[in-house]
Amino acid sequence: MGNILRQNLELEKRVNARTKALTEANQQLAKLARTDTLTDMLNRRAFAELYQHNLTNPANCTQCALALLDIDLFKNFNDSYGHDCGDAVLREMSRLLRENDVVARWGGEEFIVLLPNTTHRDAADIMTRLCSAVARHSFDWEGETLRITITAGLGQCDCSQSLEKCLKPVDEALYKGKQQGRNQLVLATART
Repeated sequence: MGNILRQNLELEKRVNARTKALTEANQQLAKLARTDTLTDMLNRRAFAELYQHNLTNPANCTQCALALLDIDLFKNFNDSYGHDCGDAVLREMSRLLRENDVVARWGGEEFIVLLPNTTHRDAADIMTRLCSAVARHSFDWEGETLRITITAGLGQCDCSQSLEKCLKPVDEALYKGKQQGRNQLVLATART
């Protein structure tokens, strides 16, 4: 009887250890599914889920602003200094953006910022300060001082709008800023 009890206790310890390991692995997988591994920011999927959550809960959102920003001439960092430098630029940019409400790496060298319960005017002030702060910021790469600039599109979103509908004029504003010479914020034209 003592031998069976000992075996059961040993089996229970192994089951508990494996259950704990499985729980930790599942938590890690859940984080990987929502996080950009290079910048450790939210990824596109996680951002879309957060945006949707803000829309479905009126207590969370009366109005919001959405900004899409792009690192200017990003390809030059990769071409001139190598892809390790490009990765460092993306990580540096993510550090500069962390102070904003909800930020994610949207793709490539693009980032997206959601400013819930923020008027268009306040959002424009916030994003203008961010663009200026990024342009003033410098960081060292292998003995060289590098600077980053960004172009951003900004729009006001009605909380009933889908992310896709809200993002379209913001993306157009970003594109317009790129065409107008970069390193600027362009306000999206309101749509009905």
